[in-house]
Parts: sequence; structure tokens; C-alpha cells
Amino acid sequence: MTVLRRVPSEPFLFWALLAAMLAVVAVLGPVLTSDGPAHASIARFLTRAGDPAAPLLNRLFELNPALSPNAAGHYLLAALARVMPPLVAEQVLQAICLAAIPLGARLVLGRLNRERLWLSLFCMPAALQIMFFMGLYNFCLSMGGCLFSIWAYLRFRETPGTGRAAAVAGLLLATLACQAAGWMEAVAAIGTLGGMDSLARLRAKQPVLVAARPLAAVLAILSPGVALFALFAAFGGGGQEIRYGMALTERLLSVARGEAFAPIGRTTALTGFLAGAVLAATAAAGAFSLWRGGAARDKLCPGVCLLPLSFLAVLAVVPDEAGGGWTHVWRAQPFPYLGLVFACAMLPVPAGVRRGAMAVAVACGLAGIGAMAWVQAIEVPKAVAEFDEIDPAIGPGCTVAPVLGQFKLDPANTARLFYHPLFHLASRLENRGDRVALFSYVARLPMYPARFRADADSQRLLYGWDKGQRDTRVRAIDIPRYEAASGVPVDYVLLWDVPDEPGPYAAIRAHVARYRLVLRTSGGRGELYRRPAPGGCSAAR
Repeated sequence: MTVLRRVPSEPFLFWALLAAMLAVVAVLGPVLTSDGPAHASIARFLTRAGDPAAPLLNRLFELNPALSPNAAGHYLLAALARVMPPLVAEQVLQAICLAAIPLGARLVLGRLNRERLWLSLFCMPAALQIMFFMGLYNFCLSMGGCLFSIWAYLRFRETPGTGRAAAVAGLLLATLACQAAGWMEAVAAIGTLGGMDSLARLRAKQPVLVAARPLAAVLAILSPGVALFALFAAFGGGGQEIRYGMALTERLLSVARGEAFAPIGRTTALTGFLAGAVLAATAAAGAFSLWRGGAARDKLCPGVCLLPLSFLAVLAVVPDEAGGGWTHVWRAQPFPYLGLVFACAMLPVPAGVRRGAMAVAVACGLAGIGAMAWVQAIEVPKAVAEFDEIDPAIGPGCTVAPVLGQFKLDPANTARLFYHPLFHLASRLENRGDRVALFSYVARLPMYPARFRADADSQRLLYGWDKGQRDTRVRAIDIPRYEAASGVPVDYVLLWDVPDEPGPYAAIRAHVARYRLVLRTSGGRGELYRRPAPGGCSAAR
């Protein structure tokens, strides 16, 4: 009996970590994310579009007629919200987003080398990456879709057939419908694998037409997605501006530092770096063994070992701003890490290295899960409970203009969060009655299935934001301008952590001072002001 057999088996560790991660969402969730409530707001409108019982919602929002590769998550969340409460629906969607990544990676590893399934332990940090905590559910779904597409291609490669080719093409289309980022990474991975298969045949002096078959099959599989992407690019609602953004050296350094896996404090920053470093060392040790004379596992080895470089190439060339959105570089950061996971499956790994790597993977997974649980159990309830005091004071048919001075769970940012949990918390006011929170960073953008109507775009008309503005702070509020343009009264103004002192918020405070203060929250962070505006708003108090 080996030493490895005296510790818990790898399947137990994997399923235990996955269960623990999902338990945090089930018991303490939904996880409070930066943009999640705003995306849930869009999904809520999808369920009530055209509903005469929601006249305010339908006056301010409209369905987006443009094609969008950033919508499947909203429709999935809308479908869930039809059969369960809004917060429960968001919990279920978050569980799907988190589970899809380690499960998809485990399926890929099972096709590459079943003896290396233990490498899937490294995929827990990949699930708990920054984009999840920012509430970008479409991207998280596309990341899982990328992995399932690679798995389906490996099945097709083993036993080619029309049905399996159609399955790969279908998964790629589904991935693209979620978000283009995951689809691009899948295209890069499948293209690399197919291209290396054809190159290996050429090196074996097979006829050119025979050698070209793997690459030709890949091109045929990818063609429906490429055609759909071209339609999105030509007729979609995204903007045409393209900016490269972050410099190449900084992009590469961000991957080396593991920044994608550092959403919460120094602990996740350390474990994100540590997990990547251990994977890189494991891959280097395996590559050295091959160089010293070890045999590659099979003909798939060169293509899989190139996956980290393929993913790095995507990271190097992707523009940070394109299609009306940004943070594309952040979305590309986790994939070279996953490429290392797959490369390690094809390289010889000494038993001692394996035991150490497993221990690090489990420790990093536990640290990430523990950090998420701590924030949700200790930090979030205090802020949310105080914020929830506002909800009963607002009746149905009301609009609320939130102004947040800061977006962290507490002014000192005790949890040292990279993301902004309170950023869109006011959108949860829409879960009850025909009420609308007028601040929405995402409803003004052109790439989602629903958006503000042009004459009711509160980010532009009320808060004075420029088109495509990335600065999240509110500098001013112009209620007369918004009401004149939209014909919709602003019923309440909500100030949260807005300092009562000279500074950038002094003008806003002077503006709302003329209104009636109806509620100050118990901790003093929130102040709700009622405006004497006509309309269908019913005062709850």
C-alpha cells in the first residue's frame, strides 16, 4: 500500500470540495456580487415584459432587438425566476456557474488521462475567480461551456462521427450564446488540438489530404459558431470602439501573479499565486522528464501541452474594450491556468510531486471556499440587514434614485474585497412590487437582452454619465432633467455612505436637503428622502 492510499482518495477530496463550495451558496447565498443584482433585474424584466401589472417597469425598460452573444444567462435566470423566488433563482444560477467549471475540467481530464483526475482539484480556485464575484454570470457560463466543448471535441477525436461533431458544434453555439469570451477560448483550444493532429500526420509523411482531415473537421465544427459570431458583429448592439488597453507585459504578469483568483483579501491573493506556481512547477518537472528521455503519453500530448500558450496568445491579442463592453483581459486571465492543468495531465509527474501538488490544491480550494463563506456569513449580513430596513418604506409603483458614496461592505473595507458587493444592491428593491432602482451600470449598455429606453436612460439623464463611462462614481444628480425627458417622476432619493461634509457630494446633499427624510437606517449608513412628486407611487409609510 502506497503513502498516497493512506490519505483520503482523490474522488472524495474533489466531491467534498465541490459540495462545500455549493453549500456556501445554498446556505449563505446568493453570494452578493457587484453586478449580479442588476443582471437579475434585467432577467426580472424579461419575465414581465408587456405585463400590464408592471407599467413602471415597462415604461423604463425595453427588450433589446439587437443580436447579442451575452444573453443566455439572463434567459436562464428569467426561466428560473418564473418558478421560484428571485433570490433563490439567483442562487441556483450561481451554483450552476460554480459547478460547471470544475465538472467540465474533470471531464476533460478524464478524456486526457484518467490517472490525472486529481488535477481537477486545482479547478476550485478557477471557479471562484474574480468574474464570478463581479456577477458576470454569462461569462462564468461561457467558461464552463468552453470546457464542455473541449471535452466533446476529445470524444469526437477518439471516435469521429456526424453526431459527435454536431454535439461539439452545438456546445460551441451554446457557449457563444452565453458570452463570446469562452467561445473564443474554446476555438483556440480546439483549433490547436486539430492543427497539431494534422501536423503530426504530415511529419509522419502521410498524404496531404489525409493529414488535413483533423484540421478540416475542426474547421467544419467551428464554422456555425464563426458564422453566428459574424452575425453578432455585423448586427449586434455592441459598440464599434476597440481599445487594446492593458500593456502586454502587465497582462502576462497578471497571470503569473494569479490575479484572476484573488477576489478576497491577501489569502486568496496568496493561494491564487501559489496554485499557479505549483502547476507551472509540475509542468516544468514533467517537461524535463520528457526531455531526459521519457515517452510522451500519446499523439495528443503536443497539442495539449500547447494549450497554455494558445490561451496566453488569446490573452495577448484580445482588446480590453470591444463590442460595447470591457474587462475582456480579466476574462482571459483564468484560461492559461486551466491550460496548465491539462498540460500536466499529459506529462510524467513523480509521486512525490503529485502528493505535494494535491495538498496545495486542496489547501487553495479550502482557502477560497472559506474566504467566500466568511464574507457571506460574517461581513454581508450586517450591511444587507441595514440596507433591508429601506425596503418596507417604499411602496409599489415607485422609483428610487440611489447615490452610493462607496460600494464595499463597510467603509474601511475590512474584508479587503477586490469587487464591490453593494454596487447594485439597490436593484434588489425591484424584487417586490412594480418598483425600479434608477441606478444600473449594466442596463445602459447595448449588449444585453433588455436595456433602459433611450428617453429614460437614468445613467445619462439623471446621473450625467457619458456613453461607455467606466468610472462607477456618481458625481451629480439632475432630477428635473430626467423627469422632463422621461415623464417619470423620481419618487425617492437614497443616500448610502454619502458624507455630510464639504467635498464631491456636497452638491448632491444640498439638492436632496429640500426633500423629506423618511428613514435613516439603524447604522446611519442609509438615508431615504421622499420627493413630493405626482405619479403612481404609493407611500408605504
